[in-house]
Amino acid sequence: MILYTITINFLIKQCYIKNVTRGNSFKALPVFIALIIFSVLSITVFQSYSIDKNETNGQVMGLENISPPFPVFPNSKILSQTESDKSNNFTFQSTANSTSINQWYKTELVKEGWMPTTNQFIYTKGNERLEISVLDNSDKSTLIIINYIY
Repeated sequence: MILYTITINFLIKQCYIKNVTRGNSFKALPVFIALIIFSVLSITVFQSYSIDKNETNGQVMGLENISPPFPVFPNSKILSQTESDKSNNFTFQSTANSTSINQWYKTELVKEGWMPTTNQFIYTKGNERLEISVLDNSDKSTLIIINYIY
């Protein structure tokens, strides 16, 4: 099932990357929306991963050996991470509200050299790209979905 999930995620991202690099950003929007929906739905698939319930000094908790090349919201828990050719998709969970998370990312990403684009949820740094979605969850938590393209 995980291999199936990774394969579908890879195909969606490849379609998105090909459209963006050819200047067809409008065609890529439905693919990006599908990627977000797929990521949220895939959380149920990845529930089998062990997540550490202890809060520790703003550290990312959950899957082992995860060190994303971008700042991660303090005390967020990683729910899933999928990797494909030239991209990684991360899903985090936090108890903070979406407004404070969005503001934190706007400040912290710029501090680390990420430049905002005309779309307030997309940042670039050289050839790297971050696409960030912050979604309120029904259990009063907030999901942070970050697609890192390199």
